[in-house]
Amino acid sequence: MERYKNRILFGTDYAQNKQMYQAWWRFLETTDDYLPGPAGWRIYALGLPDDVLRAVYRENAQRVLNWQ
Repeated sequence: MERYKNRILFGTDYAQNKQMYQAWWRFLETTDDYLPGPAGWRIYALGLPDDVLRAVYRENAQRVLNWQ
């Protein structure tokens, strides 16, 4: 994700609620081990750096949608 950070947009088709966003934030922003995965298996968080998070969360969408 770091190498291709300018090609990734954040999106989800899960219901919009606080718990859903907290789960994504924890997965993308922390280095926690053994998070509960969507199908019951455990996954590792990514701990992405701030520049990647900014691109994925906001900057890429602004560029693609011409919202600058």
